[in-house]
Amino acid sequence: MNQKAGRFDCYLNDPVLPENIANIERQMGIEMPSELKQLYMLNNGQNHQYGVVYALDFLSVEEMYRRVY
Repeated sequence: MNQKAGRFDCYLNDPVLPENIANIERQMGIEMPSELKQLYMLNNGQNHQYGVVYALDFLSVEEMYRRVY
């Protein structure tokens, strides 16, 4: 599974490493759903100041952690 978002590639970050996901899961004390992990292994959030998915922000795993904790 290595499909990209086509014309939106320039607005998305590179994939996150599985080790980084595991580290965030340990810090949060939860396991992310496999679908969410797969999404982050395609793109680790956005690099654009405006939301790229229905005008919503696509947070990186690190930013997601910062906002929750």
